[in-house]
Amino acid sequence: MQSKAATYKERQIMTASPLELVILAYDAALMGCAAKEGWRALAALSELRKGLNWDAAPEIAPRLQAIYEYCEGCVRGGQFEVPTRILRDLRDTWVEVRRRTNAQAVRVPAKPVAASVSAFSLAG
Repeated sequence: MQSKAATYKERQIMTASPLELVILAYDAALMGCAAKEGWRALAALSELRKGLNWDAAPEIAPRLQAIYEYCEGCVRGGQFEVPTRILRDLRDTWVEVRRRTNAQAVRVPAKPVAASVSAFSLAG
């Protein structure tokens, strides 16, 4: 039987927007780094790499991939401090995107919220 926390987390993931899923992946990577659990950080970084949408953002996707690969190399080497700083900065940026798109959605309901996150497609 699943715990209430596990059920909540599963529901959170299943109902999350693509932007929320990106932020959750950053959270998982950061938790892995904080706990020095390389497997967890690497799994989250792998999901972030798989979620890159090369067609929608050909100028951003290769840069993010290079950053994720660099972070993976650090984690494999047991170095968690640098990836933590990098991933926290990126996560903070996506949180700001969420804040701004939510503010725009309130002002102009007809504007699509997902337009700001075109660099990611979590469907693969």
